[in-house]
Amino acid sequence: MLEFEFLYKLFYVFCRVASIIMILPIFSSQYINNKTKIAIAILLSLSIYPVLNIQQISNNINYIDYLILLIQEILFGIFIGLTIKINILAVQTAGLIIAYQAGLSSALLFDPSSGGQKSVIADLLLIILMLLILLTDTHLLYIKLISNTYEIFPSYNYLTLEDMSISLTQIIAKSFYISLQMSLPYILIGLILNIVAGIMSRLMPTMQVFFILMPLQILVILVLMGLLVSVTMSGFIDSHQDYLVNFK
Repeated sequence: MLEFEFLYKLFYVFCRVASIIMILPIFSSQYINNKTKIAIAILLSLSIYPVLNIQQISNNINYIDYLILLIQEILFGIFIGLTIKINILAVQTAGLIIAYQAGLSSALLFDPSSGGQKSVIADLLLIILMLLILLTDTHLLYIKLISNTYEIFPSYNYLTLEDMSISLTQIIAKSFYISLQMSLPYILIGLILNIVAGIMSRLMPTMQVFFILMPLQILVILVLMGLLVSVTMSGFIDSHQDYLVNFK
């Protein structure tokens, strides 16, 4: 009977851990097959389980109550994974804004990690970010956060739809604010170039302003990226680590 109770509790922990793993950056990549993701979730569940005190599950628990608890843990995991994913998407949004300022918004590449299409600059920034996550051991903070979620969101706690929607709205707003901060220099340069182009078109109506502006705009934005990308991405990874450490 004790073995069944152990399995009940382990699977209860596994539901939350697996839900987070399936959404987290690095771990959620399509480069990692589902069997590997499940194996990682099982190993993390086995390492977390001994330090948890799960009192609401026993051999006498009703199957309906147990199913409700499992659904609650899955929702907890999806919510936690989404909040971290949205924070990461600030880089992709910044890349889209920069690509628009450079006139490369229509230059899309297939991204095998997500199965969709991204702009060239957004894809480049995401690749840099993934490398920084591994180089700075931020992926270890993800694992630590999974364990800490049981202190932040205890198993006996309930999250209402209102609480989740308010939290997600705040996180989306913060993510968009970060993306604007990252892309602000490029927005200003793009604005200046367009103002100069407008003045030139008025002074010399016969000049092909668009023909001159387009390559110049791409060149200036790419040079600016080369100068600022290291500072921008280092600042973001520091901000992301603070977000993970102070996650509430």
